[in-house]
Amino acid sequence: MGIDLIIYIVFIIFIILMFLYVRLTSRDLNDKLDGVLKAIDENYKSIHRLEQVIEKMKIAEINHSKQNEFNDNIMQNCEFLIHSIIDERINELNSDLGIIQESIQEVTKSQDSRIANLELATEPISRLKPDDDSTRMQILKLYGDGKSVDEIASLLNKSPQVINIILKSL
Repeated sequence: MGIDLIIYIVFIIFIILMFLYVRLTSRDLNDKLDGVLKAIDENYKSIHRLEQVIEKMKIAEINHSKQNEFNDNIMQNCEFLIHSIIDERINELNSDLGIIQESIQEVTKSQDSRIANLELATEPISRLKPDDDSTRMQILKLYGDGKSVDEIASLLNKSPQVINIILKSL
């Protein structure tokens, strides 16, 4: 009974450590995502300001188009420059989105590995379960007849912890 208690304590400590590890890694990921989202928000604000400038320039172009052809050429050059700036910002946004996609893939990979580790951690419990269904049926029948876990354990020569695990799994 002492070894079973030690195994349970070690398993509980392992679960607690895994929980803490998941919390810490998700906190780091959240910090990274917050930084990326702030950068994207700043880029959106810059693009909005540039769009306002474009609108003002278009209004100015309409007003000044009557004056001379020289002003028209300047406006076209400015519009080309603004479009090139907007294209640069869009390219930056695309790269930011690529970084976000990579971080999502990293999180997915880490979650998959955590699930695999959790399955490996629960494997010793599955070895405690009896292999044949007849033992399970006997346990259910005895438990249904009102026998206690200790009585069932003594009748079937099993430990009470195994009987409890079997009853909880059913």
